[in-house]
Amino acid sequence: MIRSHQIFEKLLKVFNKLEKKAPWIREWLWHEIDPKSPLPLFRNRDVVAIYYLRPILVAYWRFKTLFFPLMYYFNSISMMVSNMVQLSASNLSNLLKGDQEPVTIREEEEGSSITGIFPLEIWEKISKKGNLDMNNLLQVNSVFYHHFGRMRYKEFESVQLLLVLSTTKKMRMSDECFLKYGPDFPNRPYESYKIYERHQISSKYEYEFLDVRTSPKEDFLAYEKSDSIIISSKKDIDFFIENILTNPNSPLKRCIKNLCMDVSILDGFGELITSQNSNINHFLKELSTQGWLNCIKADLPAVNVTECHDYFSGCRWQPHLRSYSSLGLFARGLEDSNGKFPKNVYYKELMPVSGFFDQYSKNDRVSQIGFTKESQVLENNPFSRFLNYCDGVPPIIYDMKVIRKAGNMSLSIDITNRGFLTEKNVELSFYRFMNLITSKEVCGDINSSFSILGMKDSKLEVPPDDFPLLDKLVEYEPQIVLINKPATNDT
Repeated sequence: MIRSHQIFEKLLKVFNKLEKKAPWIREWLWHEIDPKSPLPLFRNRDVVAIYYLRPILVAYWRFKTLFFPLMYYFNSISMMVSNMVQLSASNLSNLLKGDQEPVTIREEEEGSSITGIFPLEIWEKISKKGNLDMNNLLQVNSVFYHHFGRMRYKEFESVQLLLVLSTTKKMRMSDECFLKYGPDFPNRPYESYKIYERHQISSKYEYEFLDVRTSPKEDFLAYEKSDSIIISSKKDIDFFIENILTNPNSPLKRCIKNLCMDVSILDGFGELITSQNSNINHFLKELSTQGWLNCIKADLPAVNVTECHDYFSGCRWQPHLRSYSSLGLFARGLEDSNGKFPKNVYYKELMPVSGFFDQYSKNDRVSQIGFTKESQVLENNPFSRFLNYCDGVPPIIYDMKVIRKAGNMSLSIDITNRGFLTEKNVELSFYRFMNLITSKEVCGDINSSFSILGMKDSKLEVPPDDFPLLDKLVEYEPQIVLINKPATNDT
């Protein structure tokens, strides 16, 4: 089925031809939109065209969405059948193998069979030349694990684990708005069925976790190469904990001297962590009574951001076209126009994630393991450099500079994957992570630290009348919980 932005491109070509033959058409369209508009973007040909073509494009888009429930139903049935076939085939294969004589692998064949068609030396060269993800190589089998694990960890003493978590409230609001009113920019590429599928799945869960990475584009923010191993995928974090941290025979674990795990909660920090009814809050209080742990809670200085069009209760195009006037602040370019809405959902919420990566690159996070006082956290935290930057900005250009800096921090983070969890599973995960990182048995000879960073619960959306202007800032109030455990079994 033809995509909406492709229709726009074709109609725009027709408009361009008409404009060349009759220039008065363009002037007439400008006058019809806003003859007094001081904004140069309203003189942009794309804006002129989309002002008139948007109703057509959205109507076509809504027609496509009528088929989404049917597509989702058939895809679900297809996946169920596929899983049943695979399970049956696996059971049949195991049954047949049980009746066969075991096959003996000769010693000279063992290495090549386990490592595929190449020996490990060749795989090592391929990994360096092809810049392969070392975390994926570690998970192939035990041979790859031991060989590439030594390469991965032998030069590093510090490991940083970063887990990004959020309630699904804002995402569900955003997806519902998108499915009802269409995208902000139907003239640019965007996903539609994937958003519908995500909306159906997320309705069954209270939380989502996000795999993140720093953007390879250095136009917005460049991070220095860290001296630590950084793991920011939940799958890789689980693999690290299962196969290395909790494995007493792991040679890789013996290389680790410093271990930090950070949880960045984009939305729902108060409900999950600081609420009086929170089970995790009660567990944190229990941990604070342990003599070998240093537990610090701190309200960090407020940071200034802009709300960036978080409106989901109606058509985001009425009554203003403010998305166009500030596109440069919330997108990496024209092709990323629909990056925040509907794809990523989060924008200002990614600032703390950027702050963590900045700390990793400067090795500041490892230095926090020795903190025992709140004043130390106030001086060194994921927002420290941003606040120092703000202090040095002249008042006359303060708002725009701060918005631009905050925007660059948010745009420097890529969301590579999402998964969903129930509230109960999230609580169990927190208990497990905190128990392991602060355990004298598991991390006895490791300096370990666990932190939780989030914001005081704020409005999930901003009504149109309250849309902040480009020179208006709002406060974002971070809170952090830091639990440090010094090494107890130094040798």
